[in-house]
Amino acid sequence: MGQGKPILTMGTDVYYYYDPNTFPTGRDIEKDVKADKKALQKHYGTKVHVKKLTAKQKFIDDWNAMPDEKIDAVVIYSHANHSLFRTKSKSTIGESGEKESEGLEYFTVTDVAGDLSSKDIDIMVMLGCNMGTTSRNDNLATEFIKSDNNLGIHRLIAFDGNVSHWHKSFLFFITQRHTLASIPNMDNYHPDGVHDGFKLYRYVQNKEKEKTTYKIFHTIRGYSICSNCSYDVM
Repeated sequence: MGQGKPILTMGTDVYYYYDPNTFPTGRDIEKDVKADKKALQKHYGTKVHVKKLTAKQKFIDDWNAMPDEKIDAVVIYSHANHSLFRTKSKSTIGESGEKESEGLEYFTVTDVAGDLSSKDIDIMVMLGCNMGTTSRNDNLATEFIKSDNNLGIHRLIAFDGNVSHWHKSFLFFITQRHTLASIPNMDNYHPDGVHDGFKLYRYVQNKEKEKTTYKIFHTIRGYSICSNCSYDVM
């Protein structure tokens, strides 16, 4: 995302998937989604299709229904870890606004290759915790982008570590921003409490082999600010 005039794009819109029950109490995720949608529309100058995550099969169906031609961006906003993200929360509110049956559903790394059809996506952004965990080469980011799974994703941004979300208002509440930051705590992936933060993944092909590379992002704001450091993920 960014400021100023829309960028020139050859794509066919943006697709934004989110779990409406990510935060059952204490915060309104719809404010984040509304702010992201406005910023993405401004950046790409195109339509943003917002899709609720209410069931695993619904996500698969919505993904496969996306056009095969160039897609500007795909965003996934849901609770996650290195191997899965939530596609249905307890007491899910369906498209009709009615409460549906309780139960959790997840989309896992093993589902990537078998259930999703190939697209042509310029960039994909994953906003959940540890979807790009550095200590695991089989994380969601690498599974989505690697050529073996043939999903057609050219670049992918995902987070190494736990991420917090909050909402900021500027200019007397006229401008709204969805803001993200690393939570500096220790977990199974980061016993020292040090996280890489958001990383940009690419798949690079050469004469000898294919490899995934990533750059560390200092901030998620704009989905576009990164350091000059790059690493190979084998």
